[in-house]
Amino acid sequence: MLANLVRNASEAAGPGGQVSVRVTEEPGQVRVEVEDTGPGIDEAAATRLFEPFYTTKDRGTGLGLAVSRAIARAHGGDVTGETLAGGGARFTLRLPRGPAGEAT
Repeated sequence: MLANLVRNASEAAGPGGQVSVRVTEEPGQVRVEVEDTGPGIDEAAATRLFEPFYTTKDRGTGLGLAVSRAIARAHGGDVTGETLAGGGARFTLRLPRGPAGEAT
């Protein structure tokens, strides 16, 4: 899941762009945010991002985000995406913490 989010962010940011990854612990969950400095999420695409076989890329299967979300949900978490106000996008992966504070 994380590799897919980072790869997508890198492709969106393009040459000279930036990608950042932030991990935070919250009560009951671990949150991983992947941000890029690309153009953000197209408004028309925003509602379809997690649909299987939907892609905005010239090359790709359109399965990465759909599979990532399915895996996250199978573990009691989720993946969401949003456009940032100053440009770029943020995808957030949330997973429940295990008994020892580890993600499940």
